[in-house]
Amino acid sequence: PGFEGHSHVFAGLLRSKGLEVEVLGPPDEESARLGEEFSSGRECHPYSLLAGEMVRLVRSGRVRDGDAFMAPGTRLPCLLPQYGDGWRMVRDQLGAPLEIWDPHVAEMKEFLGLHGVGCLYGGLTVVDQLIIAACRRRPWEVVPGSVDLAIEDCYKDLEDTLARRRAKGYEVVEELTECVRRSMARLGRVPLGPESPRPLVGVTGDLYTRINAIGNGGLFARLESLGCTVWPSPFFGATADFEAPQNARRKAARGEGLDVCKEYALAILQLGFRESLISALDEDLRPYCEEPSSAELQSAAQAFFGADTNHLVRGIVGKMVTFARRGVHGVISAAGLNCMVGVSAAATVPAIRSANNGIPVVALFYGSHEGPSHRIALETFVHQVHERFHRLSRAD
Repeated sequence: PGFEGHSHVFAGLLRSKGLEVEVLGPPDEESARLGEEFSSGRECHPYSLLAGEMVRLVRSGRVRDGDAFMAPGTRLPCLLPQYGDGWRMVRDQLGAPLEIWDPHVAEMKEFLGLHGVGCLYGGLTVVDQLIIAACRRRPWEVVPGSVDLAIEDCYKDLEDTLARRRAKGYEVVEELTECVRRSMARLGRVPLGPESPRPLVGVTGDLYTRINAIGNGGLFARLESLGCTVWPSPFFGATADFEAPQNARRKAARGEGLDVCKEYALAILQLGFRESLISALDEDLRPYCEEPSSAELQSAAQAFFGADTNHLVRGIVGKMVTFARRGVHGVISAAGLNCMVGVSAAATVPAIRSANNGIPVVALFYGSHEGPSHRIALETFVHQVHERFHRLSRAD
């Protein structure tokens, strides 16, 4: 299923292993309707949307024996580890010859190999950077939609780069770095008008909702139409940066010394990978793609949660705090309806607002239909953002 450009990274790596891969089109209102038809209403919203994608695929009549519906899984303590079992139940109701493949990280490592997992991390990081690049260009595009079309070409280039990867060691960084340079050249050919000052809004939230338009009601487009520039929180890539040190601390507490060394070695390799890819970006984009260190994010979240809190919750809270410290004019945590990670993070919003000079911070929850109260909440937030922006501009 399509979950922004990250789907193309998985597609490229699976193609490199000799599999035939198709990235489904972006989820839409039909996905939501089909997902709700096969959900109870108690699941988190991303589950229903992805289930709807699977149902639409089955009903298209294109499924053959041996075909699989693949979406990455996890062992984290939330509903995600149960997505695959839920989809299998739906599959059985439909009587489809469709396998469900929801591998967690250890299973992906076994399938792709250690080098392949490194490529996975690098590819996901590139997509994170391209999403930020699009948000930094789109408000000033001369032809509406031209930036998004260029980004789609970048995603396809990235998928092909990973599918035909030749390097078997650290050299793969060079291949992905060249891909980033080609992407910057594509974006450089998109005509832009003169850049005018706009308030900056940092957006974080659950892994799916914060980045997918169907999951967040077209949040990025709505913020841009209301005169803001969006600064998205990264998706998979930086989550791995944050997770490795926390895993190391837990394993150290259990006396698993060798695994501790592996986790810290992984964190160091990921940091080197990320720095190389950032060096290929246009200079004006680099500050927005340079993530706070894991230690800084951990410290930022520490005032609100304990050290052993689920790292997804801590990551959202850490991003809300560091966004506030990095000069944004407002912060949004966007989460799917019934997302317990989003609900936990939302509990900190008043305290974060109070600790950061009253900066506008809001937690928004998305289902298939947002009523007038949801629209009013967003518009009220944007009004506060513009007020803060103008107040700080006058002070400067």
